Amino acid sequence: MSLKQKSLYAPLPSTTRSHPTHLSVDPQGNRIAYASGKSIIIRSISDPQQAYQYLPHSTTTTVAAFSPSGYYLASADISGAVKIWDTTPSPDGSIDALKDVVTKGEFQPLSSKIVSLDWDGDSKRIIVVGEGKDMFGAAITFDSGNSVGTIQGHSDTINKVSIRKQRPIRAVTVSDDQKAVFFTGVPFKFEKILEREGGTHSNFVVGAEFSPDGKYVVTTGADRKILLWDGTTGEFVKEFTGHGGSVLNVSWAKDGTQFATASADKTVRVWNVETGEELHKFGFEDAGVNGQQVGVVWTPRDDALIISLSLSGELNYLYPPGSPSPVGFSKAITGHQGAITALGLSTTGSVLTGSFDGSVALWDFESGTATRVTGPGHGSQVTGIVYVPDANITVSTGWDDSLRFIQKGEYTNQSLALSAQPRSIDLVAGSSSLVIIATTKSVLIVDVAKDPTSIAWRLDTSFTPTCASSNGKEVAVGAEDTKIYIFPLDFGSPNPGVAKTLTNHRSPISRLSYSPSGEFLSTADTTGKILLLAAGEYGVVTTRWAFHTSRVTSMQWNSEGKLVTGGLDNAVYVWDSAKVAWKRGGKGGKEGVGAVAWKNGEVVSGGGDGVVRRWEVQA
Repeated sequence: MSLKQKSLYAPLPSTTRSHPTHLSVDPQGNRIAYASGKSIIIRSISDPQQAYQYLPHSTTTTVAAFSPSGYYLASADISGAVKIWDTTPSPDGSIDALKDVVTKGEFQPLSSKIVSLDWDGDSKRIIVVGEGKDMFGAAITFDSGNSVGTIQGHSDTINKVSIRKQRPIRAVTVSDDQKAVFFTGVPFKFEKILEREGGTHSNFVVGAEFSPDGKYVVTTGADRKILLWDGTTGEFVKEFTGHGGSVLNVSWAKDGTQFATASADKTVRVWNVETGEELHKFGFEDAGVNGQQVGVVWTPRDDALIISLSLSGELNYLYPPGSPSPVGFSKAITGHQGAITALGLSTTGSVLTGSFDGSVALWDFESGTATRVTGPGHGSQVTGIVYVPDANITVSTGWDDSLRFIQKGEYTNQSLALSAQPRSIDLVAGSSSLVIIATTKSVLIVDVAKDPTSIAWRLDTSFTPTCASSNGKEVAVGAEDTKIYIFPLDFGSPNPGVAKTLTNHRSPISRLSYSPSGEFLSTADTTGKILLLAAGEYGVVTTRWAFHTSRVTSMQWNSEGKLVTGGLDNAVYVWDSAKVAWKRGGKGGKEGVGAVAWKNGEVVSGGGDGVVRRWEVQA
């Protein structure tokens, strides 16, 4: 038997400041696809908690695009690899049909980073473009990878490609060389550079998109220009003005009469094609630099939903004029863009996750959505999150070398300076108010209920601590020198001498924790070795908890004497101190497990891939 994955809560798209990020929506308007780390994510638009993670890419992914038929998806990465996989839509638009995804083809059309790709209207040919070494683009068939043309005319990175879906087939590529190139096909071949009298683009050209009916193609650039061209001949039609920053992305309404643009000026704007009029502006200026809009896709849904992408990774649901829904911002889908490094419970019992970038998210598992914890947070990697019952508050530690306090979804103005980088934080076993913190120079205990901004007990060490735990009588400290040091705990006597040194491990200690009863001490090292020790004499109870194959990054006991652990091997295991031969395990995701915790008998894990998973512990 094993742990059964119950739910997957997807990460946000990867973004880069002042660079476009491309989103793709299937022809039915049910699902959105995007690149996130080394994964491709497909998630339901109506029910964002329904998500699928595609894992076969071995390097950082860059782009994904549904075929016009909706039956395939092409994805690419920084190595220049392209994978074609089956995304057959289910009748109700759910993600369930993707559980048995099959990769149809794997090709290497470029030798370096692919930035953009697009399908032809027959769902049979693909153009990929990017940074290139030998060339900046390639045209291939989706089933064999054979060449169907030559992508020429540029001298620098190609940022975007768009293919006209009707015949005669046309394609446009735009580049850092400030050019937009027009191609005919098939086979695809250079036709001309798009030019107009008085000059075309005067900076990087980053956006291009044919209208759904093929009548027009629009190009956008870092020069703030939006230029409209004839989709068949490539002749200039008109210019649209209004943005105050780089226009990073563009997407058309399904009837071809309007399009939306996303800009570094922190706005998304909707334009009337025939009149050139700006019909509406969605503003995100209050978000600061994170309000830059780096992606946009206009879905073909009946409600005319537009989804834009903020630099923060948040997916914004927007309704333009003419939609049956109220015009304006509807909601934002949030979460994490990268590694989850801490996980704990909030004052309401909901899960909180902290990330390498300092962001903390509060999760509603019923809706599958998250909200950002606001207020004066760490601003850098969050290393631990612990709920303190007696104080009815959640505390966190981070690489700003501080202990901070979360209440009602916000950071309070209180904080405690730690004077060194925190490595671990744990609730003292048997206590509902004391937390123990290991830093690179010392071990600290704070009484959060009595005096949250003062240190109640301190141990300065001659070795480098990696983690610490206490059962209320003793303090166990794991060290980089592979040893575990046991100290007596007396609040009237800081900096006591070592009472016992344990040498059971041969690699640096990565995690240790006393069971809630204080009866056991679980220890783990960077090779994945876990030991269960009897507190007091610290004899070995079992060495059989040895299934992790790399660093154990996180562990937590529950009140029933079961221990959950997570490691860089992408594995989560549950162990039982009453039945030492009993274990349950599960694997999923990439980049390792960064944090684990118990919630109402379930296990929750956060991954280096930014994914939050719920696990059912099967009997």
